[in-house]
Amino acid sequence: MAAYIIGIHHPRAPSEHLRRESFKTLSRLHLISEFKPWLEYTRDYVQRSVNSPYLLLWDCLCFGAPLSTLLELMGSPTPRHLSIQVDQFDFNLSIEQREQLFSSFIQRVHSLESQGRLSYGEVLRVDDFTCGINAGYLRILKTVNRVLFALQASYPGIFTLPHGSAARRASLIDQLVNTERSHNSKLAQTADSAAKLYEDPTAAHPSLEGFIVNCSRLIPYHDHVLQALSQEVQKVDCEEWEFIFSFHNKVFYTRMNCAYRSICANYLTFENFLNRQNSRQKDDATVILRNLSEIISRFSDYSSYLQAILDVSSPTDQASYDGLCIMALECNTISETLAEVGRELRTMWCFNMLRLRLGPQTLLNEDSLGNILHDDCILVDPVSGQYYSVFLFEKMLICCTDYRRSDRVDLGCVRYPVKPWEIGPALSEQYPLVVMLSIPTSSLTSLHCIDAAVFEITWGSHSECSVVFYPIVHRQYTQWTTLLEPFVSRVSHSTSVPRYVEDNDGSSIYSGISLLPTEEEKFGLKSAVARPWSLIGRKGNRSESSSMIGVEVNDKMSILSPNLLPTLFLHDLPRSPLHSSFLPQEDGIPSIYHLTESPTEYVAPPSEYLNINGDLDSSALHDLTEQVVKEGHYPIAHGGYSDVWRATWKKEDSSAQVAVKVLRNTTNEPAAKEKLVKRLHHELTIWKKLSHPHVLELCGTVTAFGPYTSMVCPWMKNGSVTKYLERCGDILTVGDRLRLISEIASGLDYLHSCSIVHGDLTGTNVLIDDDLHARLCDFGLSTLLMEECQDDGVSVQSVYTSHLGGSVRWADAYLFRAFDDNTPPSVGTSSDIYSFGSVMLEVLSGRMPYHYLRTDAQVVIQLHQGIKPRRPSASFVDDNQWDLIQRCWKEPPEDRPTSTEVLKITKDLLGPWISTPQ
Repeated sequence: MAAYIIGIHHPRAPSEHLRRESFKTLSRLHLISEFKPWLEYTRDYVQRSVNSPYLLLWDCLCFGAPLSTLLELMGSPTPRHLSIQVDQFDFNLSIEQREQLFSSFIQRVHSLESQGRLSYGEVLRVDDFTCGINAGYLRILKTVNRVLFALQASYPGIFTLPHGSAARRASLIDQLVNTERSHNSKLAQTADSAAKLYEDPTAAHPSLEGFIVNCSRLIPYHDHVLQALSQEVQKVDCEEWEFIFSFHNKVFYTRMNCAYRSICANYLTFENFLNRQNSRQKDDATVILRNLSEIISRFSDYSSYLQAILDVSSPTDQASYDGLCIMALECNTISETLAEVGRELRTMWCFNMLRLRLGPQTLLNEDSLGNILHDDCILVDPVSGQYYSVFLFEKMLICCTDYRRSDRVDLGCVRYPVKPWEIGPALSEQYPLVVMLSIPTSSLTSLHCIDAAVFEITWGSHSECSVVFYPIVHRQYTQWTTLLEPFVSRVSHSTSVPRYVEDNDGSSIYSGISLLPTEEEKFGLKSAVARPWSLIGRKGNRSESSSMIGVEVNDKMSILSPNLLPTLFLHDLPRSPLHSSFLPQEDGIPSIYHLTESPTEYVAPPSEYLNINGDLDSSALHDLTEQVVKEGHYPIAHGGYSDVWRATWKKEDSSAQVAVKVLRNTTNEPAAKEKLVKRLHHELTIWKKLSHPHVLELCGTVTAFGPYTSMVCPWMKNGSVTKYLERCGDILTVGDRLRLISEIASGLDYLHSCSIVHGDLTGTNVLIDDDLHARLCDFGLSTLLMEECQDDGVSVQSVYTSHLGGSVRWADAYLFRAFDDNTPPSVGTSSDIYSFGSVMLEVLSGRMPYHYLRTDAQVVIQLHQGIKPRRPSASFVDDNQWDLIQRCWKEPPEDRPTSTEVLKITKDLLGPWISTPQ
């Protein structure tokens, strides 16, 4: 059965409330034996890249026929021409056929309401199924829940639990209590060891201090969970799960959540620090190392236990069952978030390590690889003892060897499965590596599992290449097969042990069949769905890599040569912004300010400015398409939503280098795309009218670089002020720095005088021109994609927290605190003033704000707490300068100075340096 792509769009950005309601409804439907087959068939026919309960329920209900099953249980027969069994249902039915089923469902609901067999409720329409909006889906869920509650009242046995559910449920809760008690003991032991280690002055380290603070927040939380669990365990099927996990106490719950994220974000740094401790401190460090990863895994354990308890719980007590559903979903969300944070940071660490071990001749490109999902040392030749160091990325599987240690790999101390935040066996070593195989994950075709102990992968257009791996322990085998399953189209299982079977004549024989296809294989189905915590499950399992390139190295063996690998090893390929490891990315990165409204009211441009294709008319802005030619095959910088190309502007009598900023395609919706084009025109029209020596000018536009009109600006060879300070900071005087600050203030004051909020003022958005003067760039455009997200129904908060880039280090801390209060952040001129203070600190000190915090995740935590960047020594920032910075950071924002006042103060600070010889 081929995967079926449903023809009706689901709501693109479900609210938190909608996700919870979907999960509660799905959990109940799963317990109805007549409905459960519809869910199973839907999962097979609609194979989505994201394993989401919300999407599974939507896909199932939008076939229409499953809804009829519910009404039949209510005694409302389906019309004969629409009646069908699940095993005979045509899942490829058209939208028109589905609409007939929707109309029938709505009419029968009305009939049941008029008969008094179903309570009255929301008015359901066919459009609610087809329009794909949150409000419509919520009306569908409410109607389905009314039917479920009516069924439960009429037929108490409608929900079917597995045999022995009561005993299993009691056992699971006992296990949860016992594991919580064990977790609390480990947490206290680990905190005590950390405190002892901290008493030694030679062991002082920021990661140790942070861990101790985080433990002080986790211990009270888990003490409460254990105490509440011990009390609630007596209430069979009536537990108050939200009280147990303190979900209603938002402050308490949020502190716990932030503490876990902080520990996870600092895991690699903290682990590295602990491994360096001397013999006197070794015992305490060993205790922490032994327990640290298990502490972070606690919410993954909660998720598993609560889901298992949910599977054997009856919805009889609605409040308790709904609370259990909510906490199962919330624990899974926290577990996924921690896994994602760990995986992202591990990827950065991985590229730093691999560059050293692969050598300078092998250039890694992060965009061609994606995040690392797992690294390991796996036996490939049991006879010779040959091991491969294997690195599974989202887009590439790389196998390396080191001949000096091929038979000396020790995996005895490795704990499988390796967690997303942990460094695996391959990255833990320091030996130089030689690349043997580089296999695009998109070319993987099959996974052959043998004896549940050995696995073989094949790849290529005709599956002509394969390699067999021999894991040492079963958990190693399980982790690898689980990670590889989503990439392949076929999974087979076989055994090398003779199997006792019965012949046709009844005589007994031993079978030596080596391949036993599963039921899924017979129908050509993948046997697994991407795990919800997997990045592949979230982002899809197909990369853009198209093939594997092979070359013969000698007459005896054929491997991939590092100099002929795919584009990730091309020397002329520009490096990804991640090449700076934990530092913020380069120009073009979207900031949190994408999520706020523009200070100027949007006025649609006249229609004559747009041609029939939605592109800008050259009469409105200078169309330089015929005169601008791109240089090179790749952009020179990447952002979250845009790329920057270097190009040449060929004029009549001369030529000049320019930068072309290209917005990527962010939507496939025609209406949204049209609005974005018009909004872009509006922003460019405003930009074109600006004229100031410290604001980057817009030369014109081009239409051949991307899906939208692209912007042409002068080329600034000195780059951003951040990069300029890195290169020339040693020779810049205080006067030079104050001059740049005054120029930045001048440009910002000009924008504010034009009623323009910059919205993303950072060191990377201040360019240095050829005369070493500052120019502000990337203003105004930051509101475009935010509007598109809001139009799609995404809440400001949800998008706000999902685009944390390098800009958070300059961001207004007040916005984060406003988010804590569940109110939408509002960016205005005062937010620019805060960011100006951060830029001023960077220019004076030569270091970005919060430079002592390695990751942006740590910065976000400090912003939530209202902690401002530390003051450098007085030799870098004197009292007057620090006073201005602090005034820019004042709270509430109304107490901050205006841009005009800031400009005057910066000129006063610069005055003595102009009159005094430097």
